Amino acid sequence: MLKAPVAVIVVLVFLVLVSSLSFLSKITDQIAIALSDWATFKRKPLEELRSDIEIELRKLQKPVVIFVDDIDRLTDTEIKLLVQLVKANAQFPNLVFFLLFQKNIVTRALAKVTSDDGGKYLSKIVQVEFAVPAASEKQLREMLTQELDKILTRDGVRIRWEERRWPLLFLETLWPYFTNVRDIKRFLGVFEFYFAMHLNHGVLEVNPIDLFAVEILRMFDHDSFLAVSKSFLHGREWERRSLLGQEKILERFQANIDAIVAASAGDEQTKPRLKRLLQALFPQATGDRSENEWKRDLRICDQMSFDKYFEVSTDPVKPTAYDVSRFIEVCGNREALVKLLRETIASNTIEDFLDFIFVTKEEIPIDNMQTVSAALFDIGDELPDPKPSFVSVGLDMQCNRIIFHRLKSEDQKRTTEILWKAFNETSGFILPIHKLALEDKAARQRGEKTDFVILEERVDDFVNLTLGRIQDRANDFSLLDHKDCDYVLFRWKDWSESNEVNEWIARVITDPSRALKLLQHLVWISTINGVKKVPFLNGESVEKLVDLSTLRDAVIAVPAEKRSESDQANVALLEKAIARKSEGKPYSDIRADSLDF
Repeated sequence: MLKAPVAVIVVLVFLVLVSSLSFLSKITDQIAIALSDWATFKRKPLEELRSDIEIELRKLQKPVVIFVDDIDRLTDTEIKLLVQLVKANAQFPNLVFFLLFQKNIVTRALAKVTSDDGGKYLSKIVQVEFAVPAASEKQLREMLTQELDKILTRDGVRIRWEERRWPLLFLETLWPYFTNVRDIKRFLGVFEFYFAMHLNHGVLEVNPIDLFAVEILRMFDHDSFLAVSKSFLHGREWERRSLLGQEKILERFQANIDAIVAASAGDEQTKPRLKRLLQALFPQATGDRSENEWKRDLRICDQMSFDKYFEVSTDPVKPTAYDVSRFIEVCGNREALVKLLRETIASNTIEDFLDFIFVTKEEIPIDNMQTVSAALFDIGDELPDPKPSFVSVGLDMQCNRIIFHRLKSEDQKRTTEILWKAFNETSGFILPIHKLALEDKAARQRGEKTDFVILEERVDDFVNLTLGRIQDRANDFSLLDHKDCDYVLFRWKDWSESNEVNEWIARVITDPSRALKLLQHLVWISTINGVKKVPFLNGESVEKLVDLSTLRDAVIAVPAEKRSESDQANVALLEKAIARKSEGKPYSDIRADSLDF
């Protein structure tokens, strides 16, 4: 089978053979005539055919020009065959062949399949050689950047562009990969495809500069591209699990980069360029510690975004940049905000989502912080328990960090009013309590922090409002059904000037089943090695609320056969705390015998 260029020549020569001057003006009719005469045409002797063709071609008022492009993309044998066909037909009158190819490739191919020098062989056929002038570097760069601008600025597309990062990275590291027009056209097609694949409702889910660099690797150094997709993914997972120190993280990323560069097929010029590119993608290898900026800008070096660069669809268990964009868009609408937050809770992406909101908090207009605060308070009671971890700050704390860090640079009188309105508006219970505990008089006396967003003289107003809500839940005993009942009890104790907490608990334990439920809240859970959960009882803290023996007498009133296995374990811890106290021993950390510390 002949490749397309060869087939084109054969077809065109045949059409010319059966043509005349009238053929050019009535092509449809002449094709029909040509097809009808084909059988007769095939039976003519070769010399007679050549004579007929020459006669017909001489009748033409203008020559027929045959363009054959991309010759240098054929195999060596196909190049030789095509050149031979051109040579055989180029002697006809009024027939001109216009051949387009990269000369060094074609001459090298001809040298392999002929006994002659490739250049000399070609010179016997080509009468006029025209070298297409190479585009200047400035023209090539303008061609690339102009087309990139069209992709990046298309209507409705939202991206996070780091204006200060682009110029040096582009000129020194990325631009040298492009050497000609073909490189640029091929790359633009690939980049536009993957750019579109990463759009989610008009929001780009990755960093456009990192995407540009990654797609350069995909096209010009595919082995390195594959190595990046494997090495750094495992590296960051391992980093997060093992809680490496900064020095170890630096060493690991440097080792990964050095291994990829060493395995590259590049030369002494391209390998340093590859190393610079990888260091730009993974600044951990240079000691940079701008984690918040990486997350905010959807960088490949951030764990939440890494996988996206090697996928063609969004991960359903990770928040998307579109979700964050929606958060900013609807941050003045409390109902819409609550709906969005509940969606992330339902999809189990709330933890990463709150992390993302935290690093983009400055994009929330201050005028909308009352609404944002109230919405976060609203969903506080629905937040899932944090994953076992040494270093997790908890989702409740992350919500309050978003509020605090967005407000702390504003006038304190204004932020006090913002939070006062949010406290009054919210239907949430636990998060306002957490927030107030970070701002109350005890927090100020401890001196652990110096920045507050509630005026000190207004703290009592917040306390009285919050105590009223706690007391409402205490009155109908629904407080016992809240998962953070123990935390609320101690805050109630701190903020109340009377013994009302102790008096309420005395009412609770008159009912043995309620007493057993109270004990469940007073037995806390600690985590061993970041994974194993172990129950323990702080007897000294419990005694601030209720006498240990009194509580024990109340809970054992529930028959043993009606107590669950965990209830039995809790009662055993309480008994042990009472015994330790009677012996004059510490009883602030009571665990099962095998787990005593």
